Amino acid sequence: MALESDIAISQNLFIDLDFADKKYLDEKIASLETILPQFDEYFLNKGAHHPPVKAYTGQGYHLLFSIPRIKIKDHPDIRNRIKMYQDQFREEFSKTFGDIGIKVDSIHDLKRMVKIYGTTKKDVGRLSKFYGGQRHEDAGLRKHLLAMKLSEPTLENKVVESIKELPQLFKALLERDKRLQELWSGKGKSECSDTSRSGFDFSIVKYLLKTGMVTDINDLSAILTHRPNGAVKGSGKGESYVKHTIANAILK
Repeated sequence: MALESDIAISQNLFIDLDFADKKYLDEKIASLETILPQFDEYFLNKGAHHPPVKAYTGQGYHLLFSIPRIKIKDHPDIRNRIKMYQDQFREEFSKTFGDIGIKVDSIHDLKRMVKIYGTTKKDVGRLSKFYGGQRHEDAGLRKHLLAMKLSEPTLENKVVESIKELPQLFKALLERDKRLQELWSGKGKSECSDTSRSGFDFSIVKYLLKTGMVTDINDLSAILTHRPNGAVKGSGKGESYVKHTIANAILK
């Protein structure tokens, strides 16, 4: 239940490879497994001294790295560095990922719930597996991350930052609607549902649309942008994330 600001040490980095379309999943996972060695070579050329440890999630793979401890107070931009490292990986293999339908979930939050390998999600029915053993911290990757030159803030984040405040209508709704208060605070969902920041963001928009309390796209965008524990403020997501979340809530 920690907040992002409570995290004092960063010592892990992982990338989640999943499939947007779960149709013919066995064949898709088999295709992914044939290209996993290519990722090892890529990371070894991008500052890592060890290839990532692999974990089968039931729907794809996790690529996991261990790094020597980084104190957040000394390197407050480490989350942005991890994001940049992940984005470079996604861009390098964008064509390959597009060909077989892989989506790369950016997981650069310092506060994050991680799968317990050897279990299965109720709606997946596939046992996850961890193929690692002893933890081997990668000093080379730590050095590479801290030496990266961060780019200027992207235009999409500047656009989101331009939305100054919550709509007055929503403020009034939040004062009187207990269900909305729960979702806004990151509460009130079962453990088997998506309780990540983005999961609650989606549920808030879905609830507002379903009840008809807020339907204006600009208002919904402002609500997601200013949610204190949401993915925009908490994880640095931008305008494309906001648009995607609202679109999914409308369609599902």
